[in-house]
Amino acid sequence: MSYFSQDEVDHFKEYGFVRKYDVVDRPLLDKAVDKFYEEIGVDRKKPETFIKAGRGGNLKVGSDPDVRATLTESPIQEMCEELVGEDLRISNHTFAKPVFPTGRPRSEWSHPEHGHLDGYNLPGVVDTFTVAVTVNMNDIRPKSGGFTVWPGTHRRAHQYFRKHSIVNGLKAFQDNDGNYVDLPEAVENPGPPGTVVFWHNLLMHNAGNNHGEEIRMACVSRFNHQNLDDIKFDISEDMWQHWAI
Repeated sequence: MSYFSQDEVDHFKEYGFVRKYDVVDRPLLDKAVDKFYEEIGVDRKKPETFIKAGRGGNLKVGSDPDVRATLTESPIQEMCEELVGEDLRISNHTFAKPVFPTGRPRSEWSHPEHGHLDGYNLPGVVDTFTVAVTVNMNDIRPKSGGFTVWPGTHRRAHQYFRKHSIVNGLKAFQDNDGNYVDLPEAVENPGPPGTVVFWHNLLMHNAGNNHGEEIRMACVSRFNHQNLDDIKFDISEDMWQHWAI
């Protein structure tokens, strides 16, 4: 069974991500969302209580069995293995990531100015992976904090690493003064519960700005080759050398 069409594989290679719908069953998602609400501590029947209801970052419920089940009891790993190969292991389970409404009108909404690369945030340090997934746990509408990517930046980062140290990833997108330059237009990924974005480890990404009424609830998980430590410095001309696609 193939999970991805050739067009979807081509899209992933060109833009660094692909979005799939109905990947995770609704009963799994409903249990996980209940855990989100329990930790956040808002009245889920009163959306006015959601505005700026918490800080950014990861919730503790990311380690809860009901939240992790959205990863372990779904076909997500098999789908990642179709892209990368069967030697994948989970490097990070279910980071539970809410984005709270700002209370600002949608008319004032814009994309974040730039994103980041996971594992390259500290100068001189790299803690990379191979492929990641972002799961929409609830219904995420446009302009409501959806997972946001900068298409094609994975290829730009790869070309940068062909000539520069792998430990300075963000410099692939910056000028000498540290300003982000020539970024492509960002793409937000809204979608109903169970929508999953599969994305390359070198893709610039960020949480979107939430000018909606609901709390954006999403989980991020990462996978890597079992021999990643042996190959992460192998920046060959073919960026797909260690992938199945």
